[in-house]
Amino acid sequence: MAGSRRRRSHTNWHFSDAGNRFDSNSHSHSSRDRNPISPSFSRKVIRCRRCGARVVSNVKRCPYCSKSLLPFYRRMFFWLVFVILLAAITVYLLAFYRPQITVPSLPEQSAPVVIGRVDQNTLAELPIGTTIDNNNLLITVVSATPASTAADGQALTQVTVQFVNKSGNNQNLLSTQWLMQDANGKQKDCYSGKTASGDNVFSGIEAQQLAPGQTLNTSLYFAGNGLNSVIYLINPLKDGNANNSVSWKLP
Repeated sequence: MAGSRRRRSHTNWHFSDAGNRFDSNSHSHSSRDRNPISPSFSRKVIRCRRCGARVVSNVKRCPYCSKSLLPFYRRMFFWLVFVILLAAITVYLLAFYRPQITVPSLPEQSAPVVIGRVDQNTLAELPIGTTIDNNNLLITVVSATPASTAADGQALTQVTVQFVNKSGNNQNLLSTQWLMQDANGKQKDCYSGKTASGDNVFSGIEAQQLAPGQTLNTSLYFAGNGLNSVIYLINPLKDGNANNSVSWKLP
């Protein structure tokens, strides 16, 4: 009897022994606040910003509300916007950006001055032997005499010129600044080539620099018949008009 009572008393159930849906403890915390849902529990536990559920950090989306848990810099949308902006900036720079380049202005040159004449403003048909001062470069056409004949049969004229550098800087001497002209206004450049006898002649100031205080005497050669004046171009990049040239008249 005692044994049966023990078994009977052992099988008695009490409502407080098992939880039910009316127990207050069973609803004090929702399933979202219990252990986080994840295959790994070694990760850091974070909370979803939308629903507040506790989720481990290796989960990409919240299992309750499907909100992405990745930082903004790891999302595809962020990198797509970044690439589009970078491409737009690159296209703008290539198409519209033009850097401002400042070109240094060259100092303006004063007009040459004739030395040893009363009328120093006249630069045309100067006598042979007259000196001009072109920005502290003294230029004198010393002589213009007939030379031998060129290989093509034209007459050669040898013009002797003296340069004196009175400035503190190097002065550039260019053969392209020198011409000779005939009575019809036809102009000839400096001649470089052979004479009828096979000798080589050339003008000796091709891209030469004259140091400060230095003096140079050189010869220029011109091929042509009836040449009667020597022309010096102040600026070789411009035409030989009256405002850009000095001329010496052969006697």
